[in-house]
Amino acid sequence: MLDSFLFVMHMLSIVAVVILVLLQRDSGGLGGLAGGGNSNSLMSASSSGNAMTRATYIAATIFMVLSLVMAMRAAGDGASQSVVDAMQVEIQETIAEPKLPEPVTNPDTE
Repeated sequence: MLDSFLFVMHMLSIVAVVILVLLQRDSGGLGGLAGGGNSNSLMSASSSGNAMTRATYIAATIFMVLSLVMAMRAAGDGASQSVVDAMQVEIQETIAEPKLPEPVTNPDTE
């Protein structure tokens, strides 16, 4: 349950970071949608830029913290093993038990 919640919050933070970066005025992306160039808007260009920058920093920080928390929870399961190590064990088991063919008996000689 907690892992699902963390995953959903992680996805939402990714979307927020992408949208906020695209809305930045200096990036040339979708900056015009946030009132860029409209002097009669509620927020001036500089204050909307500061708020947008602050929101981007907050969303990026949330993204990084959630990434670290999810990585620590995944590593904390205890019985984690490298895929390469698991493959080597499987290969060693196959090499250790060679399968010899059954001897062929001729039914005419018996």
